[in-house]
Amino acid sequence: MSLANYGLSPAAVVQALSSNNQNAGGGFIQKGDQAINIRGVGNANTIQDIGNIIVKEVGGTPIRVKNLGEVRIGPQERLGKISMSEHRPDGSVDSRDDVVEGIVLSRVGVQDETVLNGLHEKVKWINKEILPPDVQIKPYLDRADLIHMNTHTVEHNMVEGMILVLLVLLFFLGNLRSAVIVAVVVPLSLLFASIFLNLRNIPANLLSLGALDFGMVVDGAVVMVENIFSA
Repeated sequence: MSLANYGLSPAAVVQALSSNNQNAGGGFIQKGDQAINIRGVGNANTIQDIGNIIVKEVGGTPIRVKNLGEVRIGPQERLGKISMSEHRPDGSVDSRDDVVEGIVLSRVGVQDETVLNGLHEKVKWINKEILPPDVQIKPYLDRADLIHMNTHTVEHNMVEGMILVLLVLLFFLGNLRSAVIVAVVVPLSLLFASIFLNLRNIPANLLSLGALDFGMVVDGAVVMVENIFSA
């Protein structure tokens, strides 16, 4: 009703609030080798600052925001919503329409496994000591599972590669000792590669480990052992 009495629209109030709630740059003053930046601080910091913003003048009398209504702190506008469904051991599904989501970020250069172990311990402590019984932190996407799967994949491929190299060389060379020598090169090569990666502070990830294929690891050993055996 106050807006209609003063001939104002909500858009005019929004425009006045936007125009009177910003800093203004004033260039700089050069003094020798130094430059002093100048700016006008015009941000509204309190409710009183917002209430004193002038929206319009009527006959030389300023109409402020506080003359149009009550200025108070309201709820923050919600930008999204997340729900959760959890499968219980008995087969039922626990669905919740409104939950809080949190994401944990690790710093660059830290060991992911160390961070995850510390995070798991902290989550257990928060659930047990701080949160009420009906409020719990439950992980739904844990990077530790990915790390364990990658580790298992590397171990699985290394063992299968050693067996495959042993069988192929044993079939073509017909000598068990020569085949075993080449097969032992596989774990030794990965061991020395891991040592140098650690010395260079290079993390063992899919890129660094993926570059170490069996062609690079056993190629030289196969050629040398085959020539020695043939000689």
